[in-house]
Amino acid sequence: MSRWLWRVQLVAALALGGLLAYELSHPPTLPPLPAGNPAPVAGGGALALPPLKELPPLSAYQEIVERPLFLPDRRPPAEEPPPPEPVAEEGEWLLQGVMITEDVTVALIQPQGGEGKTLLLRVGDNLDSWSVESIAADQVVLSREDGESRTLPLLRNQRQIDLPTRMPVAPPAAAQPSPTPEGAEPAATPPE
Repeated sequence: MSRWLWRVQLVAALALGGLLAYELSHPPTLPPLPAGNPAPVAGGGALALPPLKELPPLSAYQEIVERPLFLPDRRPPAEEPPPPEPVAEEGEWLLQGVMITEDVTVALIQPQGGEGKTLLLRVGDNLDSWSVESIAADQVVLSREDGESRTLPLLRNQRQIDLPTRMPVAPPAAAQPSPTPEGAEPAATPPE
């Protein structure tokens, strides 16, 4: 780099440093705010706030409700009635819990009313005249020999809940030894 360019850069850096030092030592000051509501002052001064206007009634905004801006068809979504809560019949069982792992899938089923022993059932196990056909994260399907089937939804606080379905689990990748260069001995493997 030539000497004159170096000197120009040094002068510019010193000038910017001096300007920064001046700005830090002389911060800008704002006039103090008046107490209470600012009133108009003759000759300029504090700004007066406009008086608050009364808002129109909500019925004036009915068009916005009828044609929502952020929905593609500009129509309000149809309100769906909540699904009816499943009611267990007399002598029926309630699904209290489900456990799904790679090796085990079980359901905790208890008689309605909470009296009696909670059963731990797997697919294929029998429950009275029913057989456990399938176990999912949120339900158990029971079937009879005559072809009738019944679904027991997972209940929590007497309300049906939505749970995610089981995600497939990939088996862990097998560790492969790294290649060794020719003439080199492979590293000793630690004992298991």
